[in-house]
Amino acid sequence: MKKVVIWIALSLWSVMTVFAGETAYLFSYFINDSKDGLHLAYSYDGLNWLPLHGGRSYLTPAVGKDKLMRDPSICQSPDGTFHMVWTSSWTDRIIGYASSRDLVHWSEQQAIPVMMHEPDAHNCWAPELFYDEPSQTYYIFWATTIPGRHKEVATSESEKGLNHRIYYVTTKDFRTFSKTKMFFNPDFSVIDAAIVKDPKREDLIMVVKNENSNPPEKNLRVTRTKKIEKGFPTKVSAPITGKYWAEGPAPLFVGDTLYVYFDKYRDHRYGAVRSLDYGETWEDVSDQVFFPRGIRHGTAFAVDVSIVESLIADRNYNLLIYSKQMDIAEYELGNFINNRVHSLKNFATDKRIKLEIKTEFNYASVWFDQSKISPIIDKFIKNAIEHSKPEDKRIIFSISSNSEHWELKTFDANKGKLLTCYRRQKYHLIKPKHKSEFKYAFAKSVLCKKLMKLCDGNILINHSTHTVSLRFPTTNSERKVSGYNIIHSAKKSEERKTDTSLGKIAHKKSSIKPTVVLADSNEEFKSYLEECLSKDFDVKSFGNGSEALECIKEKYPDLVICDLMLHGMYGYELSSRLKTSGETSVIPIILYGSRIDIGQRNKRESSLADIFLYVPFHIEDLKIEMNVLIKNNRSLRRSFLQTVFGKQFLEKEEEKDGIRPSCSMCAYPRRSDFSGVTFS
Repeated sequence: MKKVVIWIALSLWSVMTVFAGETAYLFSYFINDSKDGLHLAYSYDGLNWLPLHGGRSYLTPAVGKDKLMRDPSICQSPDGTFHMVWTSSWTDRIIGYASSRDLVHWSEQQAIPVMMHEPDAHNCWAPELFYDEPSQTYYIFWATTIPGRHKEVATSESEKGLNHRIYYVTTKDFRTFSKTKMFFNPDFSVIDAAIVKDPKREDLIMVVKNENSNPPEKNLRVTRTKKIEKGFPTKVSAPITGKYWAEGPAPLFVGDTLYVYFDKYRDHRYGAVRSLDYGETWEDVSDQVFFPRGIRHGTAFAVDVSIVESLIADRNYNLLIYSKQMDIAEYELGNFINNRVHSLKNFATDKRIKLEIKTEFNYASVWFDQSKISPIIDKFIKNAIEHSKPEDKRIIFSISSNSEHWELKTFDANKGKLLTCYRRQKYHLIKPKHKSEFKYAFAKSVLCKKLMKLCDGNILINHSTHTVSLRFPTTNSERKVSGYNIIHSAKKSEERKTDTSLGKIAHKKSSIKPTVVLADSNEEFKSYLEECLSKDFDVKSFGNGSEALECIKEKYPDLVICDLMLHGMYGYELSSRLKTSGETSVIPIILYGSRIDIGQRNKRESSLADIFLYVPFHIEDLKIEMNVLIKNNRSLRRSFLQTVFGKQFLEKEEEKDGIRPSCSMCAYPRRSDFSGVTFS
């Protein structure tokens, strides 16, 4: 009886502990001219930020002269409500406001008339929200220029008359507001103030931009205070950013690490600095952070991980876990796991932990959908890192494989704390005899729960050996893929026949990878795409549209991907020239860009591109489109050859060791290249 009571108690304790809060991070931002509204990105480590909702907007602006939604700042209240303010116009004297319980469904938008009493006020820019816990009060602060109001600073001709200071109002309910007062009045033009609470010192850190333009400062500085009602000292730190123009600081504590993200607006990219000593010293980590393409000024804030998982799992906002397409392919297990572990190296390094991999095989072939299984693997590794003991110097991940399943295993050395990440699927009042391994599920990750089901996986915890394992089938089964479209698998013999017969390159292909030409003038984004695609495709990248065109004519690739904005020629021009040429007209083309306005719609139509993708987009969505286009195009070519030349032609060509390309630049072979063939 005593054992039964103990077992019940332990079971109840396990159920309760799995609901302990975990932290994730969100970033609110805008893109382009901000007229499409609010965008959100998420991160688990503060370094890698991924767009939600496929990079599309959650809320379209409806207030203000220009109906903009720039600089969206979000703050979560103690009751869980999210409050947001934003810049509504270049010349408004109001600030936009809305609230939401889930970041998806928003209240009616309102205009807060913060500067309507100042008829000469030029603007209300970059508003920020901060909740002061001691007074249970919200502070809304922003930058405004009132001509002649403050000590003049030297400005450039382009910024003449812009002499900003930070103003504020307070509220407890977003219905009534205090009178507008001065918040921060230094001896320089200041904009883009953002506040974060120091969890160790329990004081407040405010990051501001020195906006002086003559000589140009355009850098970020720091000031601190114990109590917000007493204000911040106008004597600020030395610049914490480098010899570049930075704006829109977004401070965020990730554990004990303080990040300040910012817009390197002249470089058209986002950057970051980091402090490991609570703001005393700083290092530039711009090369370590990844943000969605096109991201502009916003706010970084911590939330319970359940908020992020709910956004990811929303059927209307994420197709990953609801898609009926399974992109199943063959992978070498050791190499795949090694790549996943390596991608989290920085996350482990921040916690001073070394990751190691041990394999029980030399080579293991497994089949799965990479886009769906990777988030599971990443979450499993992150759980092990986050719940390691402080004295741990390394975490070992063991990989095993047999004919039925493969397994990723790690040891729970921290007194069962790793178990709080997982929930028992089935509980027993009495522990079954001779059984120490039980099935578990992710405790709070909605996304991983659903992906585990799609991938036919299991989480196994052995209480005797204190190990936690992920287990998946080694090969495909009809049960596993029933009802799904397998869009990427081993190349079929028919496809190989077609490739050989068409002979699109001057020599026999040594690789089964499809050849892809990538054109993008943004060197950083081009390199990122090339890295993501190179495992599955033979990528030839160019920053110039004219150079890409020459390569396409010479190599005749399986697919072309290009940005709208290219050096040499625009993307839609490159696409149009390819599609209107008899030699290259059947090559599939994917165009991408941040938007298509009214003036560009005709150009998009004239481009004749097969697909247009809005950036930012999910890399796995791009791969899906690429695979579908390539497969369909090859099927079309094969059908054509069979219709014109007969099935025997393809069979004869397959028997040859290699054939001279019939036309290295043509969509289909020339008649003159095939002697002895009777044409109808």
